Amino acid sequence: MLNAKRTLQERIERMRRVQEAAKAEAERLRKEKEKAETPS
Repeated sequence: MLNAKRTLQERIERMRRVQEAAKAEAERLRKEKEKAETPS
């Protein structure tokens, strides 16, 4: 039981980390797109 709970916690933690990375990547792409669209 304890083992299953720990693996669930690790899975949640990993999912959260993946979501954070995806959000950061989307933000970076959005900034690059804005930079490309805006003539400097």
